[in-house]
Amino acid sequence: MVKKIAILGGGMTGLLIADTLTRNGKMNFDIFEKEKQVPNPSGFMVMHYNFGLKMNRVVFPVYQKGEEANYKAKLNYHDNVNCSWKSGLRKYYLAGYNPHIAAERMFKWYESRMVEERVTPESFQHIQKDYDLVLSTIPPFYLVPEIEHSCVSTNVYIETLEVPEDETVGVLYNGFMDEPVLREVNLWGRWLKEYNQKIPEKELIKVEKPTHIIKEVNHLLPDNVILLGRRGQWNKHIMLHHVYFQVEHLIKEGVIR
Repeated sequence: MVKKIAILGGGMTGLLIADTLTRNGKMNFDIFEKEKQVPNPSGFMVMHYNFGLKMNRVVFPVYQKGEEANYKAKLNYHDNVNCSWKSGLRKYYLAGYNPHIAAERMFKWYESRMVEERVTPESFQHIQKDYDLVLSTIPPFYLVPEIEHSCVSTNVYIETLEVPEDETVGVLYNGFMDEPVLREVNLWGRWLKEYNQKIPEKELIKVEKPTHIIKEVNHLLPDNVILLGRRGQWNKHIMLHHVYFQVEHLIKEGVIR
């Protein structure tokens, strides 16, 4: 029987795991996070499911310029990595929920469960020995150095601007090789621009985005450690609804008791 659970990462995904466990009566868990503060997702993020958090559903337009192949090339994505591009569509509509509202609510609920500690390979060894089960939302190469060579990553530079009152709310993807702007987002009260290179005259936040693990790495992890993400393996496409249903499945199958 799993008595003690460690959640690695106190961002949106980690908080959602805590909430899913709580809803299912699994209360004996700790959340390990390097900074105990409300998560502030960098770049564009939409919740596709409200998880019972009673938030308003918002519908907004997504515009696409250029070609998917060029957009993926700018991000250094390979053919086996998807991106948010729907072939043949220049405009479509997306519905979702505000992740910042969810972050504030869940952080308030589970702040007392947080252990302020940066997870390193050394601390990870102690954590996996002290807990019956470890649910990890962070890239696995932070846990086991041998995994690092199995990951593909790229850099994105983010600029946050004030939202103009007359600006249309939506998302614009740029698929042109000669244009440094990857996408522009005016959503959730923020206007964000993501660049594929550093712009000297702008104050940009550099974000390293691991795209995916190029081979199976579970055999390099202890048996009581589970990577949470899309299709059961960590990658860039970790989406909250994937993790939510994955944890629900682990409980249903008796892995989490």
